[in-house]
Amino acid sequence: MGFNWKKEEIEVKISRLLDSIINLAMVDEVITPDEESIIEVCRSKLWGLEHEFLAMTEKNLDVDSARVRIKELFEEVIKSAVDKAKSDGTITSDELILIDRVTKFLRSTNLEEFIHD
Repeated sequence: MGFNWKKEEIEVKISRLLDSIINLAMVDEVITPDEESIIEVCRSKLWGLEHEFLAMTEKNLDVDSARVRIKELFEEVIKSAVDKAKSDGTITSDELILIDRVTKFLRSTNLEEFIHD
């Protein structure tokens, strides 16, 4: 069976991911400007994935192909966060900790919640 989401499902799933990322930044109860910039990059990149998810639905990708593609897209989010942190020439400890948390979160996300058989 193919990968099949409705637009509303995609929006809910992306919102949940973003909420989780914000919660990761709030672990120490403070979001620094450096962390905020990482969150903004993640927000922008994740909302940009909405088009990718719709395209996967239109292509009727099989579940295994969708799983691989989602992992690739999550890696792009991580790379964008790292690139943003590096953009000023210094990665602060706040940025490093948040990137580590986001990386672990995205890489361990249960993709079965994203993919329906």
